[in-house]
Amino acid sequence: DALKIIDESTWQQAQDIYYRRKEYYKNRHRHSDINLLSTICICENCQGILKRKKKRNCPDKYEWVCQNNDLYGKRICKYRNSVDEDVITEYLKQNIRNYVSDKEQLKNNLETYLETYYDLNILSKIENRYLELASLEEEKKHYINLNMKGVINDEELTMYINSYRQSKNNLEKEVLKLTNIEREAEQTKRQFSDYIRYLDEVDIDNLTNADLKKIFYKVSVVTINNQKYVKFTTTH
Repeated sequence: DALKIIDESTWQQAQDIYYRRKEYYKNRHRHSDINLLSTICICENCQGILKRKKKRNCPDKYEWVCQNNDLYGKRICKYRNSVDEDVITEYLKQNIRNYVSDKEQLKNNLETYLETYYDLNILSKIENRYLELASLEEEKKHYINLNMKGVINDEELTMYINSYRQSKNNLEKEVLKLTNIEREAEQTKRQFSDYIRYLDEVDIDNLTNADLKKIFYKVSVVTINNQKYVKFTTTH
């Protein structure tokens, strides 16, 4: 047994609390197996979540409504932003089908993203910085050799060495920065490849909540000028 400096009863109570809390947080963050759209739909007008409710005029059907409006009325959110569950589900499925059938557009989006946020010539820049570092080392050897021959004195060599160290430090920092950027770009490409592979394998007619969260970051319903819109943000 682990060393315990409290009585057995207190120890057991603490263990019970620990495991209850552990189970609570595990359940809180896991994907929902109960409903496809859980925790993914939000009201864009108030940034609250949408809740699932049975339709009054059709008890076997469900709709998603702004929880703040439903619970507290218009003083919290002016808009109910209700959407039939069948409508929003089919809307998401159709967009997934579009992704699956037009992967070329997704690849073009990736290229645009990489061109916008990453330097496509970064490997060449890294190589050039390494060449500059090698040249710097050769220059240092040259100055040391000049000092040994008496062409420059120790004070002049010391001044050069200080300059050399600063230049080397700057180049090494830049290599590290460029290397990290290159790694981020490669990671983005790997994540995109995994995403494409997932789209090829996903069963659109039998989606789960976990499936949706891999494809959509959020689904928003918003009312603008008395017109209701549904939009989504993808994870890629």
